[in-house]
Amino acid sequence: MWQWQHCSPHSAEIKKLGRVSLIDLADIVGVDLYHVEKQAQLVVSDDPGLMLIQGEVISNSYWDNVVEDVNERLQESSLWLMLFRLFVAEHFSSLLTMQVRLTFISSLVASSSLC
Repeated sequence: MWQWQHCSPHSAEIKKLGRVSLIDLADIVGVDLYHVEKQAQLVVSDDPGLMLIQGEVISNSYWDNVVEDVNERLQESSLWLMLFRLFVAEHFSSLLTMQVRLTFISSLVASSSLC
């Protein structure tokens, strides 16, 4: 009998990774996908912080990170849309618009590398 505990990530490891594909896991441990799916169902049923969706075990923290990422991207796109509208209203050239964007991106990269 194959033992899930010996060949696969525990729920703490899955939470750390965020999500794990059962197909990839079956390949890695060399066990039939059927057995991996059955054991994954047991692990997920024992841990409310995990869910099984379309062949992947996904942690709640993974979804939190996705939501944060989407929120950041929406905020950035809103900022760029606002700047674009301002540049159009002020009749700024596309070259000036590009220069402002590159300067802004450079400052973001510089500030993130300090963290």
